[in-house]
Amino acid sequence: MSCPIQVQYGTTVRRVLYWQAANLIYVPVTAIATRAPLQLTVTDHGMPDRWPVALAGFPKSANINANHSPPEAEEMWMAKAVDDDTIEINLLNANGWNALQDGATIIYREPVSVDGYVGVVEFTSHEGSDDILLSVSSEPGLVFDDAYKTVTWSITPEQLAELPASCRFRLLATSPDDYVTQIDSGEINISEA
Repeated sequence: MSCPIQVQYGTTVRRVLYWQAANLIYVPVTAIATRAPLQLTVTDHGMPDRWPVALAGFPKSANINANHSPPEAEEMWMAKAVDDDTIEINLLNANGWNALQDGATIIYREPVSVDGYVGVVEFTSHEGSDDILLSVSSEPGLVFDDAYKTVTWSITPEQLAELPASCRFRLLATSPDDYVTQIDSGEINISEA
C-alpha cells in the first residue's frame, strides 16, 4: 500500500503512473561517459523515454547499484532515452568514475502498452465504498499516453473542493477488449491552504 497523497485545498493534484509489467528486462551497458550527467551506452535498450531504471554491476564506490532483486522503488533512477542506444540519468554525475567494469547492467520493468485504453478515477469516502463522490474519466483529467507508457490523472482545485478532507481513490483501466484492471488506489488527505 502506498503512502497517502497529502495536498491542500486550492491546488491541482496530478499523478503520473508508469504502468509496468511484472517481468524485468536486463540490458548490458557497453560504455559510460565519465561526465555529468551520466550517459550510458546500452545498445537496443528498448526503454521508453522518462522511464525508471535500476543499475547493477557498477563500481561499488559509485554507490548507485540496486541492492535488491527485484529492485525496490527507492533504487530506481529516472532515465531519459537519448536514442535507441543511449540513456541519460540527470541526477547522477559520472565525473571521476573509474572505467566501466564487465557486468554493468540496467534493469527495468517491461512497459505496458496503454494504446486504446480508457478509464476512470473514482473518489469515495472510504475503502470499499460504492458511493462515488467524484469521477474523472477523460482528458485533461485522465490521459493514457502510449508513447511514454504512462497514465496520468489530475483533478482541478474546483474538483478537489468537492472532496472531504480524507477520501480514497481508485483508477480503473479498461483495455480495448473490455478487460478492467485496477492499476492504482490510495488515500488522499486534504488540508486547508
